[in-house]
Amino acid sequence: MIVQGTAVVNLIIAVIGCVVCIFSLFYVANGIRRDTQTATIMLLLFAFLLVRNLCVGFLQITQGHHGELWQNAIYMAGFGTYLYSILSTYLISYFVLNNVSYPERGILTVRILLNAFLVFCMAVLLWAQLSGILVNIDDSGMYSMGSFYYHSNLMSVAYMAFDFVILVLHGNKVPRKKRLLFGLLILAPLLGTVAKPFYKDLHLATFLSSISLTLLVITLVRENTSEYRKQEALRNQMEVDLMLGQIQPHFLFNALYVIQEICYENPETAAGAIEDFSKYLRHNMDSISIRTPIPFREELDHVRHYVSLQQLRFGEALQVEYELGCTDFKMPTLTLQPIVENAIRYGVRMAPKGRGKVLVRTIEHPDCYEIDVIDNGPGFDTGHVPDDGMSHTGLRNVSERLRLVSGGDLTVDSAPGEGTTIRMTIPKE
Repeated sequence: MIVQGTAVVNLIIAVIGCVVCIFSLFYVANGIRRDTQTATIMLLLFAFLLVRNLCVGFLQITQGHHGELWQNAIYMAGFGTYLYSILSTYLISYFVLNNVSYPERGILTVRILLNAFLVFCMAVLLWAQLSGILVNIDDSGMYSMGSFYYHSNLMSVAYMAFDFVILVLHGNKVPRKKRLLFGLLILAPLLGTVAKPFYKDLHLATFLSSISLTLLVITLVRENTSEYRKQEALRNQMEVDLMLGQIQPHFLFNALYVIQEICYENPETAAGAIEDFSKYLRHNMDSISIRTPIPFREELDHVRHYVSLQQLRFGEALQVEYELGCTDFKMPTLTLQPIVENAIRYGVRMAPKGRGKVLVRTIEHPDCYEIDVIDNGPGFDTGHVPDDGMSHTGLRNVSERLRLVSGGDLTVDSAPGEGTTIRMTIPKE
C-alpha cells in the first residue's frame, strides 16, 4: 500500500468526511421529526456523500496495487466519486427548490427538467466510464482522474448555477440565516471545483460539501426541534382547553333535570337517556388522553348520544339528519360533536321559533374526506364576530386539532338568513 503526498491529504479528507456524514445521518434521523420530506432528502444526501467519501478513501489506500481484481475495484471507486457527486448536487437542487417560493404552476416543469438532466448526466457518466476516459490507472497501479474530469464538473456546476439563480430570484421568503446557509451549500463545492486545477487530485469539493451540509442540517434540526416543542406546548394547552370546554355545567344540569323528569313518567326512556348520558361523558373523558385520530364511526356515535339527549329536551323542535356517503376514515376526537353542538346552539335555537334542522353529511373525494354540518338557522356575517358575550373559541380549537392531528382544514360558509355550513376536510393518507 502506498499512501503519501496528496494521497495522505485525500485520505484525511475522506476520514473526516465519513465521520461527519455518519454523525449527520444520526442527527437527521433523530432530529427532524415532522418534516419527513426534508428528512428523507437529507438522509439520502448524507448517504451519497458517505459513499463518495468511502470511494475517495478507498482510492487512496489502494494506490499501487496490481491485478485485475484491484483495477476493477479502483475503476468502480473512481466512477463512484463522479456518480455520487452528481446525485448529491441533484438532491441539493431539489431541496433548494422545495424551500423557496417558486410559483406552483411552473414547479412541476422545473422538477421534470431536473430529473431529465439527471438521467442525461448518468448516461454521460456511464458512457465515459465504458470509454475509459473517466479514470486512469498507470502501469504502476496509481490512480488519477481521466480526461473527462473537467467535463463532468460542468454537469455539477450546472446544478449549482441553477440553485444560485433559484435562490436569488425566489428565495426572498427564506429566512436570512437559512438563505446564507443555502448560499454556502451552493458555493462551497463550487469553490472546491474551481480550485481543482491549482490543487490537482485533491478532493476539496467533497470535503467542503460535507461540512456545509452538516452546518445546514444542524440549523434545520434546531429549528425543527424548536417548532416541535412549540407544537407540543400548543397541543398540551389545547388538551387542557378541550377538557375544560367539554365540562359544560349548563348542559350537564339540563340533561340531568330532563332525565329526572322522565324517570317519573317513562322509566324505560329514562334508562336509555342515562345510557346516552354515561356514554357521552365517557367519550369526553377518554378523549382528553387520545392524541391520534379515531374511527369516524366512534365520533359519530358520540354525536348521536349528544343529539339524543338534546332531543329529549327540545323534542320535535330539533331535527338531525345524516347523509353518510362514507364512514371508513379517521378524524381527531371531539371534532364533530362540538360542530354539531354549535349548529344546534347558534343555528336551531337562535332561529325565530327555536326550531330547525341540522344535517351531518360525509363525502369521499379522490384526495380527501369531507364532513359537512349544515343548519337552517339564521346564519351570520362571517366577517363579523358577534358581540354576544361568548368566546367563540370552539371552532378555532376544532380547526387547530384538525390541522395538527390530521393535516385537515375547517371552513365556515354562512350569511344572514341563509343558514350555516361548516366543512371539515381530512386528507387521505
